[in-house]
Amino acid sequence: MRICLDSQKGFMWTKHQNVMVIGYAFASKDLLQEKALAEYFLPCVTRDDIVRRLRNLNGFFSIIIKTPTGWFAAVDHVRSFPILWSFQKGEYVLFDRFSSIPKLDLSYDYNSMEEFLATGYVTGNETLYKEARQLGGGEFLWIPDGSSDDEVEVAEYYRYEYNITLFDQDKCYEILSEAYDNMTQRLIRFLDGRTAVIPLSGGHDSRLIAFFLNKHGYDNIIAYTYGRPQNSESEISKKVARFLGIPWHFVPYEKERMQELYNNNHKYSVMADYCGNGNTVPLIQEWMAIDYLTSLKVLPQNSVIVPGFTGDFLAGGHLIKRSEDNMLHEDIMAAHYKNYPWNKRGMGANNDELFTNKIQSVVKRSIHCPGEDSTTLYEAFEYFDWKERQCKHINNAVRIYELYNYQWAMPLWDKDVIAAWTAISLDLRYGRKLFIDYTEHAY
Repeated sequence: MRICLDSQKGFMWTKHQNVMVIGYAFASKDLLQEKALAEYFLPCVTRDDIVRRLRNLNGFFSIIIKTPTGWFAAVDHVRSFPILWSFQKGEYVLFDRFSSIPKLDLSYDYNSMEEFLATGYVTGNETLYKEARQLGGGEFLWIPDGSSDDEVEVAEYYRYEYNITLFDQDKCYEILSEAYDNMTQRLIRFLDGRTAVIPLSGGHDSRLIAFFLNKHGYDNIIAYTYGRPQNSESEISKKVARFLGIPWHFVPYEKERMQELYNNNHKYSVMADYCGNGNTVPLIQEWMAIDYLTSLKVLPQNSVIVPGFTGDFLAGGHLIKRSEDNMLHEDIMAAHYKNYPWNKRGMGANNDELFTNKIQSVVKRSIHCPGEDSTTLYEAFEYFDWKERQCKHINNAVRIYELYNYQWAMPLWDKDVIAAWTAISLDLRYGRKLFIDYTEHAY
């Protein structure tokens, strides 16, 4: 086994005895980071021991553990820190960045490339290379000692699923407030007095984080937004920051400044390599803002960036009105496979079959097999969104923060918040109706 770990920006890998960890997590009320997080897994002897302990964590992390009988690797429930593997010359290689092992023998997977061009990411455990695989959200990899290329286990220890029990709006408000309060208390523990930097848009997700930090008395906050001068979102952001008493910065996205950054070949190649990592198109809308604020030393060096990923998804903003005439894979294809006009290249029929097979291979892993029940179909639709777009593409935007050596937190992916929203009826979640009403009620 060869281990190649290169992610040392913002968060750093820590090795303690037979355990390697990155990130942080809560076990009940205990905050675990670095050596403490590694020590949490030291009592584990078997694969099942590790899985049981994984399920009790709430946080953002990845782990690699050598047990007496094999190697175990896992990512958290939203794939915060990627883990990949390859079988090379009779040896397994575990790694987190392709750039950390330049001598890998790799060849392009052209089916994955077609999907990448359509969606902006690669689904399942595949990557852009035939010889390399990746873990998805809530998954672990188990490699028994002496295994060959086809003798490993990849399985989920966590999955996004419904547990619908809430239909009364007032009760939903109560449960959501409790979840957001718990989320904020954990966030404050992790911040530990450091500056929370909130990319404060004109939307509700980042505003909710700012509101709850303010409610809990945390005042070491900086907010920023960006875009064209006097755009409507930035004006709302400015008003929210002023109301909450938060220092606010605006980064104008002007043509000349953007061209200067994007035409810097070295900066762009470093960013694209670090943030894409053989799987996804980098989300770079915040790149210029972070680069600009860092260059002006606006953000303290130990700042923690706290974006609103991905409150709109959890609140029901991605649910669609399904047609009874549509198959589930057709709804998923319409929602996610539309970023590249592949059907205009004379290859539409071939890609239609390819993408359908890819979609079905993901969805069949959801806890309920899509079938007769409409709620199950919605759950499968959202499962795909969580597993693929959110975990691999949207949440991967935190790589931009790491690139400038900032740590980050994604509080809206706190497991208490997920549990609250997945317990709420679809009628209340659809179109984020309840969420919008809740924010007006809470504020």
